[in-house]
Amino acid sequence: MIGLPGSNKKKDFEMFRKLFKDERFKPDQLKIYPCQVIRGARLEELFKKGKYKPYTKEEIQTLIIKIMKIIPNYCRVMRIMREIPPEFLIAGTTRIDLRKDIEEKLRKDKSKINEIRFREIGFEFRDKLPKDKINTDLKLKITKYRASGGDEYFLEIINKNNILFGLARLRINKDSGNEMKAIIRELHVYGQSLAIGEKSKTLGQHSGFGKWLMEEAENIARKEKVKDLFVISGVGVRRYYKKLGYSQLGEYMKKIIKK
Repeated sequence: MIGLPGSNKKKDFEMFRKLFKDERFKPDQLKIYPCQVIRGARLEELFKKGKYKPYTKEEIQTLIIKIMKIIPNYCRVMRIMREIPPEFLIAGTTRIDLRKDIEEKLRKDKSKINEIRFREIGFEFRDKLPKDKINTDLKLKITKYRASGGDEYFLEIINKNNILFGLARLRINKDSGNEMKAIIRELHVYGQSLAIGEKSKTLGQHSGFGKWLMEEAENIARKEKVKDLFVISGVGVRRYYKKLGYSQLGEYMKKIIKK
């Protein structure tokens, strides 16, 4: 949350810099909520006494644009602004669709943004390019970083314009017995929104990207001498992982990694 009592725009920005520099943190995803004064909250008293002043819409937009420029490629900003009905607000911006204004400004200025949602191929289909104009010369990029005492591998399929077609998150760390443990925490392939029964004529979901990402994650696990690779899996995709050689173990899917 930005704009809290006692903070300022400089402190808020430094908070985000620390968030992605300190390996105790480095989140996969986050929400950015500008502080608002809600009717009946303790903050309303400070506001009415002149002891607190929320950021203006322009100040919030400028600050979040600055923040978006330092968010790394492995992080997704899930939401900007809370959806609080205006009648409950005493002070603070009421612009619920602030993210749209921010992204339009970033695209207009041709800013280099690495944040996941900004780069998703689905938004390219929707907002920017005709389907036959999107570059489909793809590569798999791997970003390794330390977080919470383990090694994180962020795998992403992108084109030369850094547009994101799919991603996987692999975590490897040692257990109490000094044995290497590995888990795929997320596998996500992006594409167009289609009607039921409709098939995509362009790249997107079900184009072999998931298998590509999984094979590369297994190669990394093999190099790290991992014996068992686990996957966090919902019920609906267990059959998919079984086709890749995984078997169910409780709430997870598991595969023995051969040398």
